[in-house]
Amino acid sequence: AEQVWDACVNTTDLCTDDAFMDTPLREKRNWLGDGSHAVLGALAAWGDTPVIRRYFQLAVQGALGDGMLRMFFPGGDFPERTKVVNTIPQHALVWACRVGEFYRHTGDRAFLADMLPTLEGLADWCDRHSNVDGLMDRLPYGCWLDWTPTDIRGANLGTNAFRLRLLDDLAWSSAELGRADAAARWTEAAARLRATLASRFWDPGHGRFCDSLIKGRQTGVASELGNALCVLFRVGDEAQRAAAVELLAAGSPGLAPATS
Repeated sequence: AEQVWDACVNTTDLCTDDAFMDTPLREKRNWLGDGSHAVLGALAAWGDTPVIRRYFQLAVQGALGDGMLRMFFPGGDFPERTKVVNTIPQHALVWACRVGEFYRHTGDRAFLADMLPTLEGLADWCDRHSNVDGLMDRLPYGCWLDWTPTDIRGANLGTNAFRLRLLDDLAWSSAELGRADAAARWTEAAARLRATLASRFWDPGHGRFCDSLIKGRQTGVASELGNALCVLFRVGDEAQRAAAVELLAAGSPGLAPATS
């Protein structure tokens, strides 16, 4: 256990400069998705440090006008080949998870209030890219969740699960800041999405959650990541989540493995 702790602390230290780097060797920009893991490592190892707050502030400064966040900031993001902004919607949603976690660690209400408009803008972006069922579908930019054969096409389970986490956090954060009307609105939105995820992505024939829907139909691909997120974010009823846990505990037969 001590060796694992040392390895985690050393890795976090090596990936920390004036921001959280993807890696000190290949990629030294402040990434939202990759850097989010360093937030947890830094909190565990050193507590509330200025570099963590800088990680959040840089992401807000790099927000696009439509509510989406750049996948890294600062740094050039208009490749000559495509002329399209480099961003990954899933990275923005993972970054959003860290906001609530950091607030729970610090209790800094001023920080939470500063972050709330960016989180609300991101939630609005998700709404504008949702289909008639209320699911984010066929997203622009580069979509990525993990180096594993999940099915990212169409309406993806993992992406929508992280959106559910965003809605849950917005409801909780709004209540913390005394914004009762907003809290009720986000709570209702989260309840609708949670119900849709449970009904549309559950595969009763295999007792698992599937990865993606294309034109409303399950693609047949399922993953450890998708099922674990459903357990973590309370998607489905107790029996569905128990079945997902049992499948994961059994070595995940029939599930695309998550990278370690």
